[in-house]
Amino acid sequence: MPIKDSYLLKQGFFSTFFTYSGVAVGAFNYMYLFPKVFTTTEIGLIRTILSVAGLLVPLAQFGLAQIVIKFFEEYKLKNNQHGFIGLTIIFAAILSISFYIISLFCEPLFIGFFKERTAEIIPYYQNIVLITVLLSLYNTTESISRVYNKLSYSYFLRNLLLRLFISLSAILFALQIFNLDKVVTFITYGHLICFILLIPLVIGLIGLKRSILPKREHIQESRKFINYGFYSFLALSGGLILLQVDTIMVSKLMGLDSSGVYSTLFFFAIVIELPGKIIRTIYTPLISSEFARSNFEEINKYYKKAAYGQTIIATLIFAIILASLESIIKIIPNYEEYLAAKNIVIILGLAKMTDMISGNNSEIIAVSKYYRYNVYAILILAVCTVLFNYILIPEFGMNGAAFASLISLALFNILKYTFLKRKLNLQPLGKSYLKMTIFVILVLGIAYFLPQYDSILLTIVLNTSLIGVLYLILYKIFPFHPDINSWLNEKGIKI
Repeated sequence: MPIKDSYLLKQGFFSTFFTYSGVAVGAFNYMYLFPKVFTTTEIGLIRTILSVAGLLVPLAQFGLAQIVIKFFEEYKLKNNQHGFIGLTIIFAAILSISFYIISLFCEPLFIGFFKERTAEIIPYYQNIVLITVLLSLYNTTESISRVYNKLSYSYFLRNLLLRLFISLSAILFALQIFNLDKVVTFITYGHLICFILLIPLVIGLIGLKRSILPKREHIQESRKFINYGFYSFLALSGGLILLQVDTIMVSKLMGLDSSGVYSTLFFFAIVIELPGKIIRTIYTPLISSEFARSNFEEINKYYKKAAYGQTIIATLIFAIILASLESIIKIIPNYEEYLAAKNIVIILGLAKMTDMISGNNSEIIAVSKYYRYNVYAILILAVCTVLFNYILIPEFGMNGAAFASLISLALFNILKYTFLKRKLNLQPLGKSYLKMTIFVILVLGIAYFLPQYDSILLTIVLNTSLIGVLYLILYKIFPFHPDINSWLNEKGIKI
């Protein structure tokens, strides 16, 4: 097996293991523990704090993580990468300090935005600022580990350890050792500890004996970095608006109790999109490397493989959820409010599937010379998403927020597909893509119409088993992933 493919399998395995271990903890947190010990208003408060912090990360990061991924390979080819990493660390410190100072003057804007329906969040402004800074530093540090092809440890910290901190905070709240203020503070400390634990890995990758002081070449090219960082900042800001604004808008327009219900059910969408996040994280540095060599044939191969890989896993996950949706929701303590809003899961699931079948188009554009296009498209769609939320939430409530996400992601991916086809002649379509589309429609359609039984356990076990069997049968009829087809043929299973 080629070294590169071996790397992909190894990194994919460990990244997937830690990610889905984190998903298991997250499912316990958000589907059982939180509804058990917190009110929907308290859940909405915690999730809104984290969503606002996530939305502000681009302001504190200014595209620094993307700069590392974009330019590292260029300096590595010149054997001059360590000074570049040193300059990145200096920029990270300056940006974090600057963001914190600016935030001191922005609190009145924060109060003005949330005071009408969500005033409970106002005392936690400093926690939001600190979490934002820590997430920014973590992302930049993680990007350094990514370009050195070391992903699994950072996945362990972000996806598993941090969620365990959140679990512990809720348990301590249930035991009346913590009040809500201490829960938020504890979660903030969890972000700090994860960042500190990531630092030794990066030090080990760089090497203590190597100088990371920036050279004149790096400093002279700072303008290039800042220019790319600015566009990356705009693109990341718009992208996060597309992903997180619905939770914030539900909080603002409907209150924290509705936000608590919406954000809990949003966890299903997070589970569905996880395969895409893992695959895109693995492929992005490789695509950047191929752009440095102008190897468009290899880039298009990664484009197709990302679409197929994301879709084949996400389809199975979404189908299992659809097949037993009511029964899964009934596991949630005090499930009545969540069951009444179950359509949110279906709409958001379709939104995420739209993203999965489109492949890693954003990442390809972001590391190409056309990265500015990504910015313009994202900013336009971010504005549209906010408008869709303002229009649809008052009319359709929480379903309106989910529809806003579906419409925005569909438009966004159509634009990106069109651009890559016209500018770089890259596209994932073909006979295999058609097979994949038919496969997805059939699997999800069957899952939606499977019966629900009185017994929760019977429904989940029986319907999941049926989906597993139908999934394998339909894939044999409509095989589309070349790597899986080759593997099955090697095992004597004819495709």
